[in-house]
Amino acid sequence: NTRRPERVKIACSLCSAAKLRCDRNRPCSRCELRGTIDQCEDRQICQKAPRDWARRLKDVRACSSCHKAKVACKSDERPCPRCIRLGLDASCQPDARPPPDLGFQTSLPIVSSFEPPLMEPNSFKLLVLTCFRRYTNDQLMQFVSSHRSAYLWQILSCSLTPRDILDLMTWLFDNFSVKKTEVDRIAFLHADRLFNVVPVFIRVCMTPIAFTNQTEPTFQFLMDRSGCTYQYSLLLNPPAVAVLDYSCEQLNQLLHYFSNVWQLDSMGSNPFWSLFQHSSWAELTCVFLDSIILAQTTSTFRINLVRRDGYIINATSVWNTCINDNIQLLTMTLTDVQSPVPNQLIFRS
Repeated sequence: NTRRPERVKIACSLCSAAKLRCDRNRPCSRCELRGTIDQCEDRQICQKAPRDWARRLKDVRACSSCHKAKVACKSDERPCPRCIRLGLDASCQPDARPPPDLGFQTSLPIVSSFEPPLMEPNSFKLLVLTCFRRYTNDQLMQFVSSHRSAYLWQILSCSLTPRDILDLMTWLFDNFSVKKTEVDRIAFLHADRLFNVVPVFIRVCMTPIAFTNQTEPTFQFLMDRSGCTYQYSLLLNPPAVAVLDYSCEQLNQLLHYFSNVWQLDSMGSNPFWSLFQHSSWAELTCVFLDSIILAQTTSTFRINLVRRDGYIINATSVWNTCINDNIQLLTMTLTDVQSPVPNQLIFRS
């Protein structure tokens, strides 16, 4: 007899309700991060009698006539009572369909949208390269000849290796006509500033402050370079704190947690990525590059944020950017905020 394998249920009640991954520790790491240690308990498991699926599928197989008519065939005898009643004794034969494959996996693994995948250097490089291809040769040429070019390589070095940065620079130089002497001079300038300044995370803070707009959720993302280090700060007004459903301490712990998880060798990824669903990462990268390459100060698009309970907030985000030599300040204001919706289950074949 073939029986369906027993599932191993180790998720706590909160992680199970939010469809999130959970570990065996009690309290688990996610409940510690959310501050719900007292509610982290093992969920109740209903003990059900094992079912013999092979025997059940064999018993309910209809004859060929009943199967073609899509009616129930309630007997294993041939001819069956229905065929006898209709005078179809000669055509009442066992169904010739092949037996079902009992080894087929009926449940597909799911990926929770609450936990974005880690941003690896190769995938981040492809994302940046894809966004670069939106620009014309004239725009790229004007960008390379400006002081913003060297600033971009320093910012990207937080997530890309020096080899990837040089490969990306080579691709840019090959897309428009630049004299070899100019290429050598620009590459030497960028490489010199790149390898002498190694950005690392030193602090991530979140402080509710008084903004001019007190009615709409407003976020301020500040990246400040001082010497050879970068400091990331996040400032929110009270409506923004209510949207994310995080306290100041919980959000601070979350950003520190993701900055440590995403750290690759001496490089690290922006911890603010953890506040957005991974479907919005491409738009965020385009806004970041447009602010540096095109000196664009405003942008508007739909975005998905992730709340503390794992629910998704869809809203229209209005971005205002201010950049100088060492500081980049991005202000995001949310309008038309939709009601939180549960995680959409993404099936992977």
